[in-house]
Amino acid sequence: ADNRLITGSGTANTLNGESNLIFDGSKLLLGATTSAAGSLVVKDTAGNQIWTVGRASDGNASISFRNNADDAYNGRIAADDSTGMDFEVAGTQRMLIDRSGRVGINTTTYNSGEELLVVEGASNQNVILGLKAGSTTQSSILAFHDTSGTFKGRVQYDHNGDNLRFFANDVEKARL
Repeated sequence: ADNRLITGSGTANTLNGESNLIFDGSKLLLGATTSAAGSLVVKDTAGNQIWTVGRASDGNASISFRNNADDAYNGRIAADDSTGMDFEVAGTQRMLIDRSGRVGINTTTYNSGEELLVVEGASNQNVILGLKAGSTTQSSILAFHDTSGTFKGRVQYDHNGDNLRFFANDVEKARL
C-alpha cells in the first residue's frame, strides 16, 4: 500500500507500515527507494544494504553487503560460470572456490592441478593455520587416507598430555 510493506498486529485490527517495498521494473526493493545494480535490494533504517545481482548474459551472480557511507561494498560473494565462487572483503578477494573444487585463501594460484587447498599469507608474513581444542582433548590433521576412507596417517596434538604424535598406517610412529 503506497509503496510500503504493511503488517497487521494482534486482534486490534491495526496496520503498520514496516518498510518501503517497491517493484521497479525487474527489481524488488525492500527498505530502499532506489537501486544502482541490484535486482533485489534489502536496506535497513541505517542505510546498510544487501544486494543480489544475477546476469544471465555473462553467467555472473553476486550478493553484495554495503553500508550507507559510500557506494563500495563491505563484502561480496560472487559466482561466475568460468571461475567459480569468489568471496571478497572490502573490495579484495579473500577466498576462491574454483570450478574444479580447489580452494584458495588469499590466492588464486596453485602450484599443481593436484592442490585442493592453498593458503597464502601477505608478503613477508607467516602463514598460521590454527586448530583449537579443549585442554583435555586432541587437535588432529587426518589428511592421509585412501579411497576406502580409512585414515592411514595423521598428525595429532594431545592437549591432555602435551604430546605431538605422528601416525603411519594408523599406528603411532613418533611422539614429541
